[in-house]
Amino acid sequence: MGCLQPGPVGGACLLFAASFMILTGLEEMAAEPLDERKIFAAGIVFILGVGTGLVPEIFSRMPHFFRPFFSDPLSSAAILAVILYQIFHMDQLWAKFKEKES
Repeated sequence: MGCLQPGPVGGACLLFAASFMILTGLEEMAAEPLDERKIFAAGIVFILGVGTGLVPEIFSRMPHFFRPFFSDPLSSAAILAVILYQIFHMDQLWAKFKEKES
């Protein structure tokens, strides 16, 4: 079963969707002031995402369980972004925990 739309039309749709998602993400990031933690996390995530896309052999020695998560640049960047967000905001979670104790 083949596709009913021509290849260039599909490419144009993909280009539009990708550019819309990228600019929407940048707009959301610009809505809040960026501190050092957010800039550092975004830079690391960007480097990992681009690196995974350009050099997929980076994770070839990783255990088989983790390979599906780090074989795609989008999934590896998303996972790392969540992990870094949790790590970089531990001080705020700790402060809330101390307030509840008091």
